[in-house]
Amino acid sequence: MKVWGKYNILLLRDGGAFTSFRISHQLARVVMLSAVILPLLGLVGLWFGWQAWSDRQDWEQEERVLQQEMASLRAQIERLAHVDRLIQLSESGQMPEAGRNPASDQAPGTAANSQGAAQPLSTSEASRPATPEENFDPDKLAVNVGRVRVDGVAASLSKDRRLRVRMDLYNDSDRQIAGALTFFLLTADEKRVPLPFSDSVFRISRLKRFTPIFVVPDSAGNLVNATLGVEVVNSDNVLLFRQFYPITE
Repeated sequence: MKVWGKYNILLLRDGGAFTSFRISHQLARVVMLSAVILPLLGLVGLWFGWQAWSDRQDWEQEERVLQQEMASLRAQIERLAHVDRLIQLSESGQMPEAGRNPASDQAPGTAANSQGAAQPLSTSEASRPATPEENFDPDKLAVNVGRVRVDGVAASLSKDRRLRVRMDLYNDSDRQIAGALTFFLLTADEKRVPLPFSDSVFRISRLKRFTPIFVVPDSAGNLVNATLGVEVVNSDNVLLFRQFYPITE
């Protein structure tokens, strides 16, 4: 025969006084089960929260990668449109003469300013002649010897001609690397516009982030279809890396 009674709980103090209260059998079971289940539920909630935070980080990383790919595809579409126009001009017999400088079609003052603000890309390629395809496609001028890596590049140009750049420079070698960064714009007419950067010297063991802001001079001309060029040289002024990135507005 079961006897359904109540539990008597005593709380004793050091001075001899005590406090007692009684709880039912069912309430005692609920308290004991809660003491076991609630901590487990708390751990499960923490695990789900960590999973949700990790998924959100992965989603944000994928979003950044997709945005960079979309910007790169947009730039490629614009270049292909330019190629299509060149093909149409070639079929109609209206191709510009070889060796003609596009700046000669501008006003004399504008041409002088453009020549003073932008130099040909051949400053780093003077040791070998450049083919027409090489001048037109910046991707063929890319250099990577495998010692450093640039990732997470985002370049945006505002209406006041401020160019904001964010990039991460990784050291893929086993030793610390010291060198310098060079930023420049490559315009649609294959002209190089230098972008002075005061914090260009670096010394990294693993990773360093750069977030420069440049003010593009008006003398640089039209920046439609312009790309951002990034060069990395070591302390001996040897080129380690060169790549071009699209610019968003």
